Amino acid sequence: MCALAYFKELMEGEQEEGAPPLASTDVSFAPALMGENELKYLPVSWEPRLVAEKDSWAASVTAAFPKLLHEELEHVDNMPKIRELVADARMIDDPTALSVAEIYIDRVRRSPKCFAESFRADLWSAEKIYGMVLLINYAGVSMFTQDKEPKFIGSFGYTDALISWLTTDDNMITCYVVHKASKKAAKLHFVTQEANEINALLTAYSSEVLAEQKKLDKEAANRKRAADKLLENQLTA
Repeated sequence: MCALAYFKELMEGEQEEGAPPLASTDVSFAPALMGENELKYLPVSWEPRLVAEKDSWAASVTAAFPKLLHEELEHVDNMPKIRELVADARMIDDPTALSVAEIYIDRVRRSPKCFAESFRADLWSAEKIYGMVLLINYAGVSMFTQDKEPKFIGSFGYTDALISWLTTDDNMITCYVVHKASKKAAKLHFVTQEANEINALLTAYSSEVLAEQKKLDKEAANRKRAADKLLENQLTA
């Protein structure tokens, strides 16, 4: 995301009068661009690590810049969401400052804490009860500890992990999930006085995600048909 932010900044930079608009391949990134302002597009919470890790951060952004914006991107399993969004956009057109800004915003809205409703709940099991905070948003269900500074435990998205949910009574909601790595299904029982509110939010968000996924699948199918047609025309020419 840092690489995308710098790309947008470079594309919007001042140019000589009469110069043609910059193409995505006209801009490149070097560690010197971060200068003494490494946290400009990185989390402020990383400040304690700044002295020890700033060189590695600059190197990582420098390596990611051409991979995201210049080199060919192919869809693969377990692809990071930011790369998936960039790959989808680049199949339509070359990156621009506007399209990169839209990708950046899209990735942020998929973060666990973005526009999320929080609920205190207990994860119930026969052996023990675990107190936690549930965040519900467009990304799915995200679990955090109830510490003064909450720690991220895990999340379940609508398209890859969260199968269904059911309010068994006013004080319990059961989520049926699948573990991404092991592919094993499980039931998570959350005891909370806001079970009905969580149910309503999950239903509303999942409907929006499903509608968007259908649109993306249709666009991908159209692109594949167009590519197949182009290849067929080339072979018969």
